[in-house]
Parts: sequence; C-alpha cells; structure tokens
Amino acid sequence: MSSFPDDGPVHTALDILRGKENPFESLARPQRLDDRFLDLHVPEMLAQERDLLLQVIDRYRTEEYSGSADLLQTRVVTVLGDRGSGKTHLLQSLAYREDGKSQIIVRPKYFDRDLPFEEYVLSQLAAALTEPDDVYRSRPIDDLARPLVRRLLRQAIRSMGPTDRIFALAPGRWQRLRLLWGGGRRLDRKLVALADALAPGGGDLRHLIGRHELDIELCVRLIQGHLRRFEVGEGVLASLRRALYGAMVRAVLLEETDPLFRFLDGEYAQLAAPGIRRELAARMLHALVEVCALARQPVIIAFDNLELLFSVRSQFDGELTRSFWNVLAQAVDNTRGLLVLLFAESGLLERAAGFMDSFARDRLLQGVPLFARGPVSQLRLSPPSPAAVQDLIRNRVRRSLGPLPDVERLPTSFPFPAGFLQTDGASGQNLRNTLVRLRDAYSSVVYQRAPHAPAPPPSPADLDWNSLLQSAWDRAMEHDSTPSASHLQQMHAGLAALLEPLLPFASDGWELTAVQPTLAVGDHPTYGLVSMLRWREQRGSGTCLLGIGFLLGRARGMSVDLGAKLDFFRHPSRGDRLIVLWPPTTEGDNLVELLPAATRAVWDQSRQRSRTTLRRIELSELRILMALPEWLGQVVSLPGAPAPVEAVRAFITKRCETLLHLLTLPVLQACNDEEETKSAGSTSRRAFAHEN
Repeated sequence: MSSFPDDGPVHTALDILRGKENPFESLARPQRLDDRFLDLHVPEMLAQERDLLLQVIDRYRTEEYSGSADLLQTRVVTVLGDRGSGKTHLLQSLAYREDGKSQIIVRPKYFDRDLPFEEYVLSQLAAALTEPDDVYRSRPIDDLARPLVRRLLRQAIRSMGPTDRIFALAPGRWQRLRLLWGGGRRLDRKLVALADALAPGGGDLRHLIGRHELDIELCVRLIQGHLRRFEVGEGVLASLRRALYGAMVRAVLLEETDPLFRFLDGEYAQLAAPGIRRELAARMLHALVEVCALARQPVIIAFDNLELLFSVRSQFDGELTRSFWNVLAQAVDNTRGLLVLLFAESGLLERAAGFMDSFARDRLLQGVPLFARGPVSQLRLSPPSPAAVQDLIRNRVRRSLGPLPDVERLPTSFPFPAGFLQTDGASGQNLRNTLVRLRDAYSSVVYQRAPHAPAPPPSPADLDWNSLLQSAWDRAMEHDSTPSASHLQQMHAGLAALLEPLLPFASDGWELTAVQPTLAVGDHPTYGLVSMLRWREQRGSGTCLLGIGFLLGRARGMSVDLGAKLDFFRHPSRGDRLIVLWPPTTEGDNLVELLPAATRAVWDQSRQRSRTTLRRIELSELRILMALPEWLGQVVSLPGAPAPVEAVRAFITKRCETLLHLLTLPVLQACNDEEETKSAGSTSRRAFAHEN
C-alpha cells in the first residue's frame, strides 16, 4: 500500500495509474529510433554526458566554410559504459536537441577490413544522405541541397556586374541590345532584390523566385555560369564539385532528383580517369563533407555495436579488431571533417585494446579540444545520480497521469514513499538495473503486487530459440529502404552474415568453405565490388572461386556497373566464375534480352560472358540482405546468447532458402536449366571443377 495520506489528489492519481501500464517496463532501447523514443526519453538522465558530446559535435559545425582548412582534422571519441548503462539511448538522444540544431549521424552496422576507409565511409555516408531521417522524416541530401542552392544563387547574382546580369537575362544579341537601350535596369533591380532576399533560412526558394517575377530556368543558368567561373580546374575534386552542385541545383529548382541520386549512386566515377580508385573515393568523400560543412551540418560516424563489429560467427576476431584500430588511425591522419564516436562496453574495449599498437593508440587518444577543458578523447557513463532518478520518476509518472488538475499537489517522490531512493537502493546502479528496481517497486506500490524473486537466468537449452530468432528477424526487417548502389557494401556484408554461420555449407557434392565479403575489382569505388566464395568438391580435388556481384546501377550507370563487375576477370583474374544478381522491373525468362541496350552491348562485347551467369533477384531478397547484419547483431545480444550454432543454421536455411539457391555454383544446376543456358551457356561439372 502507498504510505501517502489517502487525500483526494493521491487517491485519484493512484486510480489513474492502476489503469495504465507500468512506465518503467522499458528497460533497453532498440538499435533503431522509433516513435516511442520521446515518450520514454528523460532529458535529465545522462544530461552531463550528453552536453559534453554535443559540445564535441559542435566543434565540427563550421560557421562559415571557405576551404578545406576550415574542416577540423578527423578525431575519435570513445564513450565507455557497462552493459545497460544507456549507451544506445545516449546516442539516439543526440538527434533530439533542445537547441534545434541537427547533424548528420551515420551508424555503420558492419566493418569491412578489405576496403580503404574512404570507400567504406563514402558508401555509408551516401546511403545515410539518401534515406529519410528517423527524426526529421526528410532525406538529409534534400535538406543540404536547399541552403547550398540558395547560397550559390546569391553568390552568382552578387558576383556579376550590371552589364553581366543583363547579358545573362538575354542570351540573344538583339535581346541584349534592347535591354541595354531600355528595360534592363528594371530586370537588374529584380535580380538584386532577389539576392537580398536569399539570406539563409528564408522560405521556399522556387516560391521566392516566382515572387520576384523571375524565371526558374534563368536562375539555373546563372548558377551554372557561376560554377564554370569559380569552380575551375581539371582536377578530380573540382570536377566532382561542379557536377555535384549542378545536380543539387536541378533537384531544388527543377525538382529533378533522379540525376542527383544517380550521381551519388556511382555516376560520379565517370568524371575521373581509370586507375585512381582510392583517390576518387577520397575526393568524393571530401566533396560530400564540404556540402555538409556549407550547410553547417557536422558529420558523425557512430559505431554502436562493437560486439558485432569485432566478431565473426559470434567469436571475437583479434585480427579484425587490429585492422579496425589501424583503419581509424589512418582516417585520423588522412581525412578531415569527420567525428568518429565509439560506444563501447568497458570489458569489450579492454579486450580489444590489447590489439591496438602504439601507432593507433597515439592517434585515437588525441581527442577533440574544448574551450576551458582541453582535449576530450574518452568519457565514461556513470550510474544515474539520485537527483536524476528522481527526475526520471517524476517525468514518467506524470506522463502516465496526463492532465491531472492537482498534479502539482502530489509529493515529489509519488508514488514511492519519501526516502525511497535512499532506503530501497534504486540509485547508484547502472540505468538498466535502476529501471528494474523501479519497475518492481512501482508494481508493489501501485498495483499492490508482491515483488517476485528474480528468476534464475534460463538455460540456453530451455529457451525457444526459434521464437527469439524470429523476433530479432522481425525487428531487423522493419526497415523500408529502397535498395540502390549506395547499399552495395551493406548487401555484401549481408551476404557474409547469411553464409558465414552456415560454413561449411554443402550443396550437391560441393562444399562452401570460405567467404570474403568484399573484393575490390576494377577502378570504380562503388560498383567495383564482389563477394568471393570458395567452393571445393567433397569427393575430389576440384575447387572454384566464385564471385557474387549485384547489378544495381540506374539508367546510364547500369552499363558502367556491369563493366565494373566483369573486371573480376581482368588480369590478374580474381576467380573462376561470376554470378551477377539483378532485380529487373519486367518479367521474362531470358534476362540478357531484358537488359537495356547499352548494358546489353557491354554483355555482348565481353569475352567473359561464358564464365558469367546472370540471375534474377527480387527486391524483397535484397532488403533481406540489407537487414541481415542488423539481425546478426541482435542475435549476438539475445537473452542467453550466444545462440546455439545449430539453431542459427536451421533458422537461416529455412528463411533464406531461395537466396541460398542464387549463390550456388552454376554447374550445380541441371544442364538443361533454361535461365543458365540462355544467360551464360553451360559447362560440364567435371571440366569446370578443374578450370583455371
């Protein structure tokens, strides 16, 4: 029973609470933001740590960007905490700032040791920019493009003299003469007035142009001319800027978004000569970071699930961990404008630090200097203070009470007795344990239920692993991203997440023994990726190195994409056979005939098409691959984890049967398989087994 006097407000409040759910039931945050975040978020919890992180983030907010020197050097900050200390909640809360500022937060779900940091982060950033933001619901690339185009239009008008503006308004010679003789001054005043109205933060740009009685196409031409005059040079970065800014102009002013998305998906690589793959990725990453800086948006790369990143097949991988530290150290040396946040469990980080050499340690401990404080390289999450727990109680309970008229008359510790925090020990513990104590005490006080003794942890053998794996699967599959070339790295990581738990995987006399998630082929940083599968005969000495690629380039990019995949066979050849998975939008048995003309020409001209198989993959299957790294991360943290290997294998085999069929050797299919014969011909199984 409650120890409070049974007066009116308390009696009414208790009656209301008895008809509501326990507000302390939510013990942990999911990896993805959801609609309930703000309902459960209490700003007072971890307030000091959040304030410090926001100060660090704001050091990367460039007030006025004029050149690369304005970008801070890339730095790493580690957030340490025990399991259940609120690390994930703290990361998610960074998106809900009371000051209204925003930032670009990229949350990688995997780590690939085989790719340079620039390629890895470029893919992650491009995908984050083109997907709707969890908080603002808009695509970040659209939010970046609008202020950039306003800035460019204002610069274009103000950089021109009166005569230049008249010539720009009238492209024809006689039109110019007529304007010079009369009427030009009025149009010139319109342009000057528009430039004055283009201050940051104004209304819709298209509406503003129309209000000044000017033509949208004219403004596009003004910006294009400005870019030609001021973004000069034949270097890769200058070419990328001109093309990227131009695509943003068309997206904002002409509402033509497809060129911008095609550019981000991989068309940017057509601006550079072959042979400079790593430099091209670095320059493209720099161009995107510049756009974010121009819009005063810091770029944060936040790693929140190091347990998954450092583990392969649920086993800690020391060499993978060493590679991760070295890659971050190289990023500190070679990139600018990126803030890397590591949210790590204390015990795991201590173990992982054993694989960090002095080269990496010196760079990861440099930190971000703050005014009156000095460099911040690490912060540790402490148990919530009694005052913070008191705020948590008041916040959640009063949300449950709703607009109760006498809510201010309730005791500050309601519904718990006075001195509860000191006598019950609900403070001084990590956040999750604090919530557990509050949940049980609330149930006793409000529902008058005796607290149950904590049940012993279930034995892994007693758990319904299929249900647990299915629940994790359902959560991971909630995303609705549209698969595109920006997600290629994620799909290859998903392919590894699909196959590695099954190793060794047998199929029709062959056995899959190893998976390399990404292998860089050719010169294209986005399209030039395949996965390598090593198959061997179970009753013979034959082996096969099988490449798996995804054909996702759009429009003109598709032919470039296919050419990049066929570079798998370019000298020195990386493998024996290649499977290209493609989601066509039309039905038909012969996939080669469904290819667009330019892509079909690349196929027909390839001398390696007899060693290449084209297979149909559904968009739903691509989404499964995109979600598999997240699913595997949830499997690692399930109650009673690690899950039994056989339970995971059985679940994957049943759920992904059609996907697994797409990844088997072409020679394992029947010789009269119509799709295989039409797309690539057939090779005898024995001959292919020993093919070089």
